[in-house]
Amino acid sequence: MTLSYEKVAGLLLSTVRKSYMPDQKGGYMETGVYTMSDIKFNNGFKKEDFLLK
Repeated sequence: MTLSYEKVAGLLLSTVRKSYMPDQKGGYMETGVYTMSDIKFNNGFKKEDFLLK
């Protein structure tokens, strides 16, 4: 899996994830792209909830 990060409201979030699986030739093929968009934070969580302690 590969991840692309974007800063949203001061937090670094993984907004694009790409998954892969092995192919028959010993390489890898992409099996999915998962994109987060329209990210909102009005859900009761605070920035401090995501900080490592």
